[in-house]
Amino acid sequence: METLQSLDLSSPKACQILEGARSAFLELGYEGTSVEEIARRAQVSKGTIYNYFPDKQTLFIAVVHGECQKQTQRIFKVDRDAEDVETLFRGIALDFVALLLSPFAQNIFRIAIAEASRFPELGRAFYNSGPAVGRKRLMDVMARAVANGELAIADIELAADQFIELCKADLFYQQLLGIKTNPTEAEIQRIADGAVATFLKAFGK
Repeated sequence: METLQSLDLSSPKACQILEGARSAFLELGYEGTSVEEIARRAQVSKGTIYNYFPDKQTLFIAVVHGECQKQTQRIFKVDRDAEDVETLFRGIALDFVALLLSPFAQNIFRIAIAEASRFPELGRAFYNSGPAVGRKRLMDVMARAVANGELAIADIELAADQFIELCKADLFYQQLLGIKTNPTEAEIQRIADGAVATFLKAFGK
């Protein structure tokens, strides 16, 4: 599989293809999406798609990578020096819980889980392009807070994983399994507040 770094993802035509692929994957899943369907939605020929992307798997990874990069850069900011640590993590938690419960994140997670057994490389690529990126940026935020004397964390890697799981709580899994849909702002706020309170009780100074 060709690496994303070697592809031209910024051209208008590539963006057009990616938008068509995004629409198809979210509606039809990975296995149910054909290159022909992506071409139809992107209003390009199959030949044009293969000029930009070598295969469907690379297209899926490019869609996930682009969306996750955009969201993690927005949520896990490392330049919020003006905020105290509680305000900082409350903002991160609120945005992160909302992202986890968003239709895009939920659908992509379902697709990745469904296809991981048949296409393990797809599961690895999803993790590296999505969860691992957010995890690394969260670790950077925590490391800065530790350096500033605001947090006391011996194992930043483990603390980042624990914070992520706190933000999932129960709403993430209920929505993922179709038990609950359309969580309210109050429910999202409750999960975020609880995550931060528990986190700061363990690692705050």
